[in-house]
Amino acid sequence: MIAFIELQQASALVVHGLGFSLLVGRIVHAYGVSQEKENYKLRTVGMGLTFGPMLIAAVTLIRSVLLTS
Repeated sequence: MIAFIELQQASALVVHGLGFSLLVGRIVHAYGVSQEKENYKLRTVGMGLTFGPMLIAAVTLIRSVLLTS
């Protein structure tokens, strides 16, 4: 979805922000899961940083399609 956002000529700040948030989210989630005693706070933050950019990208793409129709 981030690639489609970039194809819509979104600013570089938006594209990099979404990608960075997704990357950090996956790393934080993996770290939280890999602990002997799982850290649910890190897992929750990681999931939020993963699903947040996906939701923002989806809403942005749907909005751009509806506005161009």
